[in-house]
Amino acid sequence: MVKHTLKGFRERTGKPYMTLTCFEGHFRLKGDPEDLQALYQMGIGLRTGQGFGMVDVVSV
Repeated sequence: MVKHTLKGFRERTGKPYMTLTCFEGHFRLKGDPEDLQALYQMGIGLRTGQGFGMVDVVSV
């Protein structure tokens, strides 16, 4: 769970922060190296534009 605050959220709800459900795990991907590079650079999943969805290569 991540606590996140936005001015608009605070103004509309009166709450100091929102909570976002997060996921963590290990998975294996196979595919074209260019596609895998794009996924690595952009991130995978929800809210990647907010800095979530980071992936890391742990083994090759």
